[in-house]
Amino acid sequence: MERELGVYVPPFSPDTRSHLEALRRHGIRFVGFDGTGVADVERWRELRKELEDLGLDVESCHAVGSLVPYNPPDDTGPLWDDVRRDIDRCHVLRGRYLVFHFRQVRIKWWPGSIHEQAAYFARRGLAEVDRFMTEVLARACEYAYRLGVTLVLENLPFAHQRRASQIVEVVEAVGAPNLGICFDSGHAHAAGLDPGAEIRRCGRHLLTTHFHDNLGPSAEAAHTDVDLHLVPGLGTINWIDVIHALGDVGYANPVVFEGVTAGKNLPWDIDRTLKLLVENWRALETIASNRGPGEDR
Repeated sequence: MERELGVYVPPFSPDTRSHLEALRRHGIRFVGFDGTGVADVERWRELRKELEDLGLDVESCHAVGSLVPYNPPDDTGPLWDDVRRDIDRCHVLRGRYLVFHFRQVRIKWWPGSIHEQAAYFARRGLAEVDRFMTEVLARACEYAYRLGVTLVLENLPFAHQRRASQIVEVVEAVGAPNLGICFDSGHAHAAGLDPGAEIRRCGRHLLTTHFHDNLGPSAEAAHTDVDLHLVPGLGTINWIDVIHALGDVGYANPVVFEGVTAGKNLPWDIDRTLKLLVENWRALETIASNRGPGEDR
């Protein structure tokens, strides 16, 4: 089974137009956009016009905002403003899904922010963290529903943010019709989890993907250093099982690849990289179709 494909590109960079044109040359008609702080709505409308001219559809946008306030209720208002702005941007682009990091606390990024967030989890407790998050999600889903946007929660490679089963619990607790999961294969693999098994745990809640490859966890390196965002087939993820898992959960949406054409993850020029991506993925799909369940290891 050949699935439709999508690829993330930066929304407002000198390479945006050339990357979008390259997607069309390689038969890719779905695009994802990284998060950005650009607030000018006219620039987003101009980008939407470019997409229409090229015949591209936005499958997903990455949010900039977070879902967990750091110091409620003082920062709950600014957090909601960020979330609403992300939803509005996705709506302007006519994006289908808006991706938020699961249990992401509203703190400014710095090299030690992961540890700061871990300390926050320990101090507050996960039950309280999830209470904050579900309250924000309920309000956000109601607002997004009126604009035709579906929110999805993405797994991260860090403790308390990596397991699909925990994300499923939150999705089901909120119970909104426009809330699901974006599964990140590289984050799961970097955390030492089995991507195929995690997809199966997502079940019917899996709505979109951030697919990319890496070499798995390392005792010597941080998760952020092993999350390489490689083209599938250049790392050690069992993609045959991943493809079977997509079938097992009835996944019918485009397969979206994230980060594989960005910066140091781009092994060659954009056309050669996209050629490798499409050829590798189609080869993996063919192999998966020739192997039955239990034959993918």
